[in-house]
Amino acid sequence: MAIIRRLKPTDKNTTWELIRTSWKMKLAKQDKENHQRIKKENRKINWCIYNNKTAKEFVDKHHWLHYFVKYKIFVPLLYIFEKSIGKRLDKEVPEEIYNKNIKVFNDSFEDALVIWCEQFCRNSGKQHHSQPDQDTRENIRNKWASNSSSRLLRDAKDTALTLALNDTAYREFINIWMFEVTKQMNALYKDQDKIIHPLYTSKAIDDVTYVVIWKLIEDGKLSLEVVDAKK
Repeated sequence: MAIIRRLKPTDKNTTWELIRTSWKMKLAKQDKENHQRIKKENRKINWCIYNNKTAKEFVDKHHWLHYFVKYKIFVPLLYIFEKSIGKRLDKEVPEEIYNKNIKVFNDSFEDALVIWCEQFCRNSGKQHHSQPDQDTRENIRNKWASNSSSRLLRDAKDTALTLALNDTAYREFINIWMFEVTKQMNALYKDQDKIIHPLYTSKAIDDVTYVVIWKLIEDGKLSLEVVDAKK
């Protein structure tokens, strides 16, 4: 509580105001009414991307995860974390030969974060920060990749990076982990000429189109266009 008391609100961008905004997050009235109706009907979902059996189970878990765990706990702690020790975290990897695996860990994460914002977040109906003709990668990096979801992911990465750069035990764990990821990914995709991974961007949790697409890919009956996410 000592940390929170020091965060006195002075403007809309203070840590305290960000925490208050997160605590106040809740469903819109129309969405809340729809969820209440779904819970009463409690229909069985034959297939769901989240692997829940009934609509009520999904709605209950969704509310618990997003409006309690995320907005009441994780996001406020994220803002406090950034305010208190965020500036002391390592965010760059020194150019040394013994750091090459850790640099791949850091650089690949940052690239993946921008690609995620560019290819997924903008295509999943999330609120946009700019006009379509302003969607350069630099704009995406500055706007999308700095929202609370991206910051949560990046703070977790920076914490792991700081541990690796300042503790040899964690350094070697990162090295071993990177080797294992490389080995298993190579084994998984070694027989494929090109890597295909369709993104789930539907707003419906039971959109079976996703399952159908994967089945067609598995049976060799569907060929998708490969898009270079960096262009």
